[in-house]
Amino acid sequence: EPVKWLFERSAEEWAHASADQHRWRGLAVYGLDGSSVRVPDSEVNRKHFGGHSGGKDRGDSGYPLARVVGLMALRSHLLAGVRFGPYATGEVTYAKALWTEIPDNSLTIVDRGFLNAGMLVPLAAKGENRHWLTRAKKNTKWVVLENFGPGDDLVEMKVSSQARKQEPTLPPTWRARAIRYQRRGFQPQRLLTSMIDPVAYPAEEIVGLYHERWEL
Repeated sequence: EPVKWLFERSAEEWAHASADQHRWRGLAVYGLDGSSVRVPDSEVNRKHFGGHSGGKDRGDSGYPLARVVGLMALRSHLLAGVRFGPYATGEVTYAKALWTEIPDNSLTIVDRGFLNAGMLVPLAAKGENRHWLTRAKKNTKWVVLENFGPGDDLVEMKVSSQARKQEPTLPPTWRARAIRYQRRGFQPQRLLTSMIDPVAYPAEEIVGLYHERWEL
């Protein structure tokens, strides 16, 4: 409990303050991602945290594993929040528990594993000017509603029946901005974001901003 208190107080005082000092177009820039860490090998830890299985030929992981999701102020590298627990619980579950840590007037950059309506719609809806940015999956489909410029569209995506079953308050569709770009020597990429205004948030700046995700 003392360590938990110290971490949360430090995050509140330092991480969010640093994000406030290094804004992009008025938005505090955060990144969110998941990982796993080994914990001491004990019967209690194996029972609580579990681990991953390599199948019958390789057996269980050598150590118990904790699933960890962190929220970081990307431009200072200070952790603003963290959730962790049993390895069997997915990253999305821990990530949703961090939404209350994200302030208004902010942008949270996530990887495409977090691209689903149940994850991102509440982030934007349950706050003021809280935005998200991620990379589209290869099988992500949408309908173009409006074109803002070359490779820059307003799109609409369907919310899956599975997502609506889990969260009945979700709408049948959700809108985002799709930005296509290609860097020399790399395959074309597509970004999706809730930052729909092309004047307030220029596409070329968003492309560069996405790559700050690797700072996490």
